[in-house]
Amino acid sequence: MVLRFEAAFLLLPSIVALIYMEKAGLYYLLTAVLCFGIGTLLQLVRSDKGAFYTKEGSVRDHFRFYHDRRQYPE
Repeated sequence: MVLRFEAAFLLLPSIVALIYMEKAGLYYLLTAVLCFGIGTLLQLVRSDKGAFYTKEGSVRDHFRFYHDRRQYPE
């Protein structure tokens, strides 16, 4: 998603370069196309490994609870 967002913003300098007939605009356009293509491919093959499972949350909460108990003893 970030690469596709970056590709959209890379179109702005390529449009300006087109208006002023500069050659550098082609490089911006090529970079935008590559970013959009790679971003689309990565989104299509995205895995669910970034998911947050309950077990991981329980471990995190356990350490947070343990730290709070040490900070405020009864």
